[in-house]
Amino acid sequence: MVEAPEISGFPDAEDGKNFVVASIVTGLAFAAFYQDFTVSGLAFFSLASAAIVFSREVGVRSAVNLLDGYVDLEVSSSGATTTLFGAILSIASGIGVILLFPLFSEASRERYEQWGKSTDVIWARYSFYISALGIVALLFSWFITYSLELTQLAQMYGIFAFFQMMPFDYSGIPTGPLDGAKIIRWSGFYWLLFTGLSLLAIVLTL
Repeated sequence: MVEAPEISGFPDAEDGKNFVVASIVTGLAFAAFYQDFTVSGLAFFSLASAAIVFSREVGVRSAVNLLDGYVDLEVSSSGATTTLFGAILSIASGIGVILLFPLFSEASRERYEQWGKSTDVIWARYSFYISALGIVALLFSWFITYSLELTQLAQMYGIFAFFQMMPFDYSGIPTGPLDGAKIIRWSGFYWLLFTGLSLLAIVLTL
């Protein structure tokens, strides 16, 4: 009898490093978007971005623990570069421009195949659950911050969720495989639902 592998919902050192990098890149993008480069502003956006990334991680890792799966937090070098380019463009133009593609989650298919669940349909559903719970965690965090009248932080949650819902998973687009690509691959309805909720989250904080 083959012994099942341990569940790796708890992040390792590489996840921790990627978490810090993603938080910093996201924080710089938000600082440029809101045109606030004061010391207090940079500290706020960095900490707020860390909270946003952490919220998504809680959702994603809760899903993989429930599904007996494995997942890693990855920093997309092309996505992070695109994010920083958007920040530079925002500073240079003086217009609020933001592009948020610094991170993605990569499930470990090789380990998951030990359970004999590697068919395309099952894998698509597995990826859907992981990404969907990450988005739900972001929207739930938006609701909490919005209810507490932390309007700017709530808006940041909405913007981050919206960018994560973009259905990008193509070599010609400078991002990693975003949550939206995994969700739409399984359910167009949920993609429309989560994208609509993300847009509503932003509109309500304007």
